[in-house]
Amino acid sequence: MRAPYCGLPRRSARRFVALLSCALMLGTGVLVPLDHAGADGALDAVEAEFRKVIERLAPATVVCVPSDAPSRTSGFSSGVLVSAQGHVLSDGDAGLVWSRVNGEVTKTWRNTVDVRVPQLTTGGYITYRATVLKRVTEADTTLLKIDQPPSGGLPFVPPGSSALIEPGDFAFAVGTSSGGSGRSRVLPTLTSGIVAAVEPAPAGDARGAHLALYVSAAVNEGINGGPLVDLEGQLIGTLSMALDVKPDEPHQYLGKAIPIDRIRTALGDAPGASTLFGDGSASRSLSGTGRAMERVLRRAAGIGRQGMVSLAITRRRPISTKAPVESRTVDIPRY
Repeated sequence: MRAPYCGLPRRSARRFVALLSCALMLGTGVLVPLDHAGADGALDAVEAEFRKVIERLAPATVVCVPSDAPSRTSGFSSGVLVSAQGHVLSDGDAGLVWSRVNGEVTKTWRNTVDVRVPQLTTGGYITYRATVLKRVTEADTTLLKIDQPPSGGLPFVPPGSSALIEPGDFAFAVGTSSGGSGRSRVLPTLTSGIVAAVEPAPAGDARGAHLALYVSAAVNEGINGGPLVDLEGQLIGTLSMALDVKPDEPHQYLGKAIPIDRIRTALGDAPGASTLFGDGSASRSLSGTGRAMERVLRRAAGIGRQGMVSLAITRRRPISTKAPVESRTVDIPRY
């Protein structure tokens, strides 16, 4: 099974690797330019690490739609299989059905959800009926279980820990924004980037070290609920666009994810959660070119941040976040 793969043009990637290598040498006071052969070798090593993650991730990224609901009133969410037995993590709107009466929108949530598992070789999908085990709206997360998983098991991404995640770590975001209700194809969309910022939790917070992770990987509407995965192929969070973005939020132009440690706490009393998520202990076993690049990015950030300042701007009136669309106006959450 060949998973979809996104990468930099080879010339751009070679330059990127060479610059990172030079930066690493600069950090130790020695400048050693990397020749083309060395750059190609480093690039090939990183591509192999990326591909290993993507080949695990793409077939486990799913679409969740409410069962037996008209497509015109059904919401849909991305999600990710987290066990071979058919456990699925999605956003808080998994199973959403909406209706409009006298101009007012009413939302309800069904506890029976169709999970569409992609078949990457054909572009189609297989639909499985699933039951909601627990939904936690304030954490924008839902745990589901496929009622009758196949005897051979399903592809899945193992939950990891977000405790050791730092800015500069590589991150892969996947969703299925093209696979909504009424469509015949489910093709996961992959974007890759780095963890650009973390929102620390208060000291002693039982939900984990971070309240949110922010990534440079593109996150678009419809990908909500999809997985965010680290370089080791472990789930470190689920993508979220449901939590309101305030005009003064410092990371409003970045993709937002709910850390897996916060999800683990929110779903802790769900059936089978202790076995599914483990104890949340954090460890890193992977080493290689990708990890070396992460260290370079962290070092560069540590040097650059010393010269950064913040500007606090006071305005006479708030900036409008409304934009004209055809004959009406809509709110733009990120302006």
